[in-house]
Amino acid sequence: MRQARMLTLAFTAATLLLAACATGPQQPGQGQTAGAGVQWKVKKAGEPVYIGFSMDTLKEERWQRDKQLVEARATEVGAKLDVQVANSDDAVQTKQCDNMLTKGVDVLIVAPHNGEIAASIV
Repeated sequence: MRQARMLTLAFTAATLLLAACATGPQQPGQGQTAGAGVQWKVKKAGEPVYIGFSMDTLKEERWQRDKQLVEARATEVGAKLDVQVANSDDAVQTKQCDNMLTKGVDVLIVAPHNGEIAASIV
């Protein structure tokens, strides 16, 4: 129960952070500069938030519950959700995250198999 509350709290916090940025980021030249390879994307009003959720595994009941909670909350707030499961393979998880970032997710939630290796994702 405590884990479910924490997951809901974290997801709600992420949603609130996104809502606070709903007007979109400043474009380069308006007080900010984009780093190499950074592309600015401004969401149109009413366009759903695109969330990527990278999971290590679904073998344990805990992760199955977390997936269901995130799916339910994403549906509730009208977000588009892409869930990828790496089946405890670090290389697969890294590739899946890279693919989700390439597809343009607005938010990437990572439940890593190996935190040190997953640090390269963020």
